[in-house]
Amino acid sequence: GRFKDNDYRKLRRNLTTRALQLERGIGIKGNKKQQRLGLERMRFAVLLISNTALRPSTMLKLRHLHITREPGNRAWEKEEGRAYTKISVPKEISKRKDQDRVILSHDYDATYGYYQRFKSIQEEYGHPTRPQDLIFGSTRRPDKPANLAAYFRKLLEDWDLLEDWSTGIARNRVLYSLRSYAITKALERGVGIHVVAHNSLTSVRMIEKHYSDAISWNMRDFLHKDRTITGKTRNFAVMTRREENELEKDAIKQVEEES
Repeated sequence: GRFKDNDYRKLRRNLTTRALQLERGIGIKGNKKQQRLGLERMRFAVLLISNTALRPSTMLKLRHLHITREPGNRAWEKEEGRAYTKISVPKEISKRKDQDRVILSHDYDATYGYYQRFKSIQEEYGHPTRPQDLIFGSTRRPDKPANLAAYFRKLLEDWDLLEDWSTGIARNRVLYSLRSYAITKALERGVGIHVVAHNSLTSVRMIEKHYSDAISWNMRDFLHKDRTITGKTRNFAVMTRREENELEKDAIKQVEEES
């Protein structure tokens, strides 16, 4: 199944609201450490896949040394203090075994900011965060990837987001659905197909095969040059920084009203 804009925003809003509730000790049943680490891990995973189009299987193998902050080098980027989230993907953990890859998430610090937040929470609860440690290591077995698929399904079920009926037939959404959504949104916003293929660690041929509808929107942008999306907004992030901030504010307001 695939995500639509409203479904994706509902997922992100619910994750943010639940994270704030756990942070404030609201609705905790059982082990706070396990619940909070699990939720924050999922929250960052959803954002990372959405802003980079990484395969979940590759993402789960990432270590802390693989994610860094890359300052922008263009004049306007330096002036505004813009930066990117840089993901270094060794060929050993990628589906494409031909060479190491570098992914830049053009979200101007949103992804790296969430990474720092998640890392600080891991450190707060004594979870290992050395450069060689897995970013998405299990709470009980940090040297093993966490089982995000099962937890993601449970959250989708709880929030009535599991099934996608857009084709008239119920299809379950999974973590990989976020990758498909990220690729679709990037193409719709005018990101070049070769950039999309590079960033999502796949081929142009596979993009053309599976995302023809989104490619038609991409081409429409270039056919109408007077309406071409500017380079500043042609980025890979599903949500802008302003939208991220608005989502955070809405979640805080909801939690405060409920408490």
